[in-house]
Amino acid sequence: SDGGQNGVLIHATDGGGTGLFYLPRLTMVAGNFIDYYYGTSNSGRGNIPVTSSEWNHIVFRSDASRSVNELFINGTLDLSNSFDSTVNNYRNDRRWQIGNWEPKSQSHSHAYDGKIDEINTEEFKKRLIDQKKK
Repeated sequence: SDGGQNGVLIHATDGGGTGLFYLPRLTMVAGNFIDYYYGTSNSGRGNIPVTSSEWNHIVFRSDASRSVNELFINGTLDLSNSFDSTVNNYRNDRRWQIGNWEPKSQSHSHAYDGKIDEINTEEFKKRLIDQKKK
């Protein structure tokens, strides 16, 4: 499968409202490229196509110490954009969606037509560590 246009790989948003404040959102688009959204709009489209018939390693890294968001495809930097690291984007009620996005403001979804394996985020790790300390 080619993933289809607008197939969401991973989507994180503030915990309420319309779900249109992305932190981040990675989407497979036509041509098997990855779009990433950060904030309220599209922040960029990668240049490295993802081979849909093979496993791929996709990494999104947000580095506040350098004020940069980076997208890597199979170990190669595909896209790098700066952001304002003085803005606190932490959300205790963050909602994560993997393989789909169902915003309250739209009547349709953006389901990814493919396989996703081994999701990992530092935010999840931090929450688990914090819970174990209690």
